[in-house]
Amino acid sequence: MKLKEVKQTAIPTVTANGNLPVKEVTIDALENTGVGLTTYGLNAGDIFEFPSSEEDMKFMERTVREGARGEILILGLKNGRPAWFSIANLRRRNYKMEPVYQVAAALNGCDNDAARIRRCLGKKIVAEEMVTYQEYKFVGGVRTDELRDRTVASLRFMDEDEE
Repeated sequence: MKLKEVKQTAIPTVTANGNLPVKEVTIDALENTGVGLTTYGLNAGDIFEFPSSEEDMKFMERTVREGARGEILILGLKNGRPAWFSIANLRRRNYKMEPVYQVAAALNGCDNDAARIRRCLGKKIVAEEMVTYQEYKFVGGVRTDELRDRTVASLRFMDEDEE
């Protein structure tokens, strides 16, 4: 995806959480790991295309709780249309800190989200069947010892011969 080929009017608005801010950020904001919240994900059957180069990257930070780091989104193409994607999808792990699907496993050795995004440039991911895993439950942003089930689409990198 080349950013200059995306019409500005086609870029969807990022939804604010109440009156909390949404702001554009650079890749530098990804040097430290952000929140694990993923409100902009994929459904089974979706294909997400990452930007082709660093010059094509556009990020937004969506504050989800007062005083906390925000959810960072990257602009790409979802099923051929401009869409936002939560970067936390790239590092989704269960409560044992094991990657939940192929994309998270492939990027598990990266030091931070900036490195993960750089490894994704020019690639596409496919959302496949739904998988259920266990994660810790959070209350007011604080992790509890209680587990809960979460079901998400399994993400894998698309092979070049599939395109």
